[in-house]
This record gives sequence, structure tokens and C-alpha cells, in this order.
Amino acid sequence: MRPKIHAHFAMTADGKISTKNLTPSQFTSPAVKARIGEIRARHDAILAGRGTVAADTMSMRLSSEKLRAARIKQGLPPEPLRVVISNAGKIDPA
Repeated sequence: MRPKIHAHFAMTADGKISTKNLTPSQFTSPAVKARIGEIRARHDAILAGRGTVAADTMSMRLSSEKLRAARIKQGLPPEPLRVVISNAGKIDPA
């Protein structure tokens, strides 16, 4: 079976993915955040770059107990595997 890869990106209408100071953007509505959780819950792994994880203090976790329970019911781990990539190999485990 060939793996399926989905790419999911978020940006504002003017094409921004972060602020000028590289701090997290707060442009996501509660409905969009819930949708992101649903998308994450359907996959085996979530991949993000080290810089994104550090700048956004991104947990890459499922915040919904309902989504975690649904994964467990399907025989899956409660959350997708978190994969962080780094060109220099410098990743803070925290």
C-alpha cells in the first residue's frame, strides 16, 4: 500500500503565516481550530519544521478528548505521531 501524504497550510488573506517578529499569528477562529484538529486526527503523523514548532510553541497535539477517544476506538494511538524536522539537527525535546 502506498502512503498518502496531505499538506495543510494556514495563512491570512494577505499571505502571511506569522507576524513580522515571527510570533504566532492569532488569525484562526475557534471553528478553524476545531477543523485543524479533525484533519490531524485522520492522519498517522504530523510533520512540522523546527522553526515553526519553536515560533508557534506548537504542541502538535489533539486538544479534543472526543477526537482522541475516536482514534482509540479505531485501534489507533490517541494522537498522531509528532515529527519535527531540522536542517541543522538542533531540536529542543521540550
